[in-house]
Amino acid sequence: MTDISLANLFHSRSENSAPHTGDRMEDGSIYLRRRQGRDWFAAAEDSTDAQGNRLRLNFKNAAAFARHADVDGHHDWALPDADLLYSMKDAKDKGAFRGTYHIPQCTFLEGLNSGKAGAAFDEGRYWSNSTYTSELANDPDAPHVTCLEFGRGFTGGDVADSPAKSLIRLVRSEPVVRNKSAFSR
Repeated sequence: MTDISLANLFHSRSENSAPHTGDRMEDGSIYLRRRQGRDWFAAAEDSTDAQGNRLRLNFKNAAAFARHADVDGHHDWALPDADLLYSMKDAKDKGAFRGTYHIPQCTFLEGLNSGKAGAAFDEGRYWSNSTYTSELANDPDAPHVTCLEFGRGFTGGDVADSPAKSLIRLVRSEPVVRNKSAFSR
């Protein structure tokens, strides 16, 4: 697919008339939000393997996958930071986002009662690229990575070099297109 810039997608839109969260773009991506002078887009679906199965990778492999991803004709994808990941969770039922995220079928408490609470949490958990340190961890100096379970909104984290696996939804951004005629008076 041809790389389509925002200037071409929104040639008649001004800075003040951005697309709406959940709008599907011509290139297949989904508009997420505007932040710090940039429009952010999410891939239309979770990253998958060659057979179409949702990828669950440890953080290091997820970050490497994002760096080399070619989705919707773009090569500038990344894992979302924690703020964008929360925006993605909040938008999970809006427009083209609806039904595209993996939400576990059992609740955390149901998983707890069946002895599978960790599996219930991990099943719908997505990586961010935001790291932090935790004084409560076994190794308080080890970098941890924020992850978020979309079904119930549980936030968690894993040591960056942990074998724990989570899902991947890629994001990319473009500078806001400024239409000079929209500001002429």
